[in-house]
Amino acid sequence: MTRVPRPGISRSFSTKSCVAIVLSVGCLTLVGTESFAQDSIWSSYNEIGIKMYEDKEYDQAEKFLVDAVREAEKLSGDNKKLLTSLRALRKLYIAMGKSSQRTQIESRLRSLGERFDTEGGGERDPAKLTEDPASDPTLKNILGEDFDGKGLKRTRDEGTKSDTNDKPREREFTISTASESKPEEPSTEATQEASRQVESTRRLASAGGIPDLLGGSKRAEEVLRLVGHTGYLKTIDISADGNRALTGAQDNSIRYWNLKTGKEIKTFEGHEDDVNCVVFSPVGNSAASAGSDKTVRVWDLDLGTELKKLEGHQNLVTCVAFSEGGGNIVSGGYDGTVRIWDATTGKAIKVFDGNLGTVRCVAFTPDGDQVVSGGTDKAVTLWSLRDGKAIRKFSGHKNDVTGVLVSRDGTKLLSWSRDLTMQLWDLATGEPIKLLQGHENWIQRAMFLSDDKLISGSLDKTIRLWDLNTGKEIESYKVQPFGMWCVGFTKKGDYCLTGSDDYSTRVWLLP
Repeated sequence: MTRVPRPGISRSFSTKSCVAIVLSVGCLTLVGTESFAQDSIWSSYNEIGIKMYEDKEYDQAEKFLVDAVREAEKLSGDNKKLLTSLRALRKLYIAMGKSSQRTQIESRLRSLGERFDTEGGGERDPAKLTEDPASDPTLKNILGEDFDGKGLKRTRDEGTKSDTNDKPREREFTISTASESKPEEPSTEATQEASRQVESTRRLASAGGIPDLLGGSKRAEEVLRLVGHTGYLKTIDISADGNRALTGAQDNSIRYWNLKTGKEIKTFEGHEDDVNCVVFSPVGNSAASAGSDKTVRVWDLDLGTELKKLEGHQNLVTCVAFSEGGGNIVSGGYDGTVRIWDATTGKAIKVFDGNLGTVRCVAFTPDGDQVVSGGTDKAVTLWSLRDGKAIRKFSGHKNDVTGVLVSRDGTKLLSWSRDLTMQLWDLATGEPIKLLQGHENWIQRAMFLSDDKLISGSLDKTIRLWDLNTGKEIESYKVQPFGMWCVGFTKKGDYCLTGSDDYSTRVWLLP
């Protein structure tokens, strides 16, 4: 891989706010608890949205605050955070002059017990509110399908209990969560504390960023930056030769990159919502993607065209994978199903269903005869393509299973979870082999480097190497504090790509 000069960042924060953000996130990620990881997703969107609002970057503020509302919906029993984000979004719509959206947000706030004074135009007549807010496409864009127009939260799919975080996001910011009826001004204890420490942090900062907060970690070297997306990255895949990459993002697009030059080869547009997963086909020059528009799509990378649109999922599609020969595709999503497709014809072959909740990850075994899936049921299920039945379940994780991977020889299964652990299993017996612990936030991805070595990346902004014989960590690399919302590895594990806070993709050399 050739190193090239890094292009500029497409969007920037002020130095003070950026360091404050980094400091608050960097320090708090050391807590290493599941509750923190869940909480920090909401708080980061909320704070950045408020910062954009204060800077009068209203379009960007809207994106962040909308996501903050969605994330707050997942925090059971904590309406304070939801109220905080809804209040901030209402203020934004007042500033933007978006009366319809403001009306819808006020309707939702009323359902949560909020009352308004004369600020920003006074109390609205309930009779003038949208007759059926749930049918308003603008509201659905703001609050998603969960809002029924009466202030009630619906599950993503009837009969399926699942949270909705397939947007791997977790920065740490809050505005006041006081419950007074009058919206609070944007201020937070976390941000204030970070601001008080900005000057001392600057004295410690080097040209490369904040000093290592995780003792003992080596620092990965940034060698390239890929700029083009206008929303947070959610997925990265790297070609087998390590020279090309695919990225998918909240801007509904897929971008195809040359990693030797850092140049974008093509942009693929077609998804009507977030691109949650994109993968190279192991044969030919094609790719498959999964989107929040309930579709799986197959793309011709040479021509830049969509080959197939696979429809059948009844809700967001979170994950997709090819069989080793490239003939079949497996996908999973919020509808609680695992679906097998013919990659050439686009026809559905089988549907697996079994009280899975939200399916967050899927993978084929090397022989292509079996599929593994994991999700909000906190288990991994092994399926037979021959008869469509579940062969066995692998149980032991204490939170959502977000990733699965089968070893090249087909004997071992790796799973990782929001309980911050990775578990190595015997695929044939279902027995656990090794439990790998060390990451201090959600694990984004892992990959076998050999029969006895593994590499993983996490929201704790570290890349870690593991000895599978001992279950011990061999090495840790710290990625400078630009976020790691998704990660991909080259086959040798010498480079990794990460999705950053500024919507760019950074390429890192692991020394």
